[in-house]
Formats: sequence, structure tokens, C-alpha cells
Amino acid sequence: MFAFARIKRIFLTHFMDLKWYAILIAMVAYMALSWLLLWLCDEEVLTSADFLYWIVVTASTAGYGDFSPQTEAGKYVVSLFVIPFGLGLSAS
Repeated sequence: MFAFARIKRIFLTHFMDLKWYAILIAMVAYMALSWLLLWLCDEEVLTSADFLYWIVVTASTAGYGDFSPQTEAGKYVVSLFVIPFGLGLSAS
């Protein structure tokens, strides 16, 4: 239990030190990596505006369904990377 409390204290200390630009850089890196992974999975290439719309809708788990991954690998990328990391970033 002591180890958990120590890890929590360290995490919260460093988390509170994050600046807005660090979060912005993390979000841009997240979006770029999401696009790259989906491109590697042979998913349909979206325009910049469509991809921005898709990543916001998907990461927020609203998921309107107008854009969705079609390949099995793309579905794994979305379910194991895009949604969990998007929720984590939006929570920060």
C-alpha cells in the first residue's frame, strides 16, 4: 500500500508541473501517431479536416459512426490506442 501511495504522490507532483505547451505537443504527437498507425493499417486516407473531426469524435467516445475503421488491424489500433490515449489526454 505504501508503494501505491508513493507512486500516486510522484505522479501527481509531476502531472501538476505540466505546462499547456507540453499537453499541446502530446496531443499533436498523439494525432500524428494515430494517423500514421491507421495509414499503416491500409485504412482510408481522410482529408485533414475529416481526420480532425474523426479523431475528436472517436477519442471522446461520441462515435457518430460516419467514419470508422474497415480493416481488422485498424479496429485494433482504434480500440487499443486511439480511444484509450485520447481519453487520457482529454482528461489531462
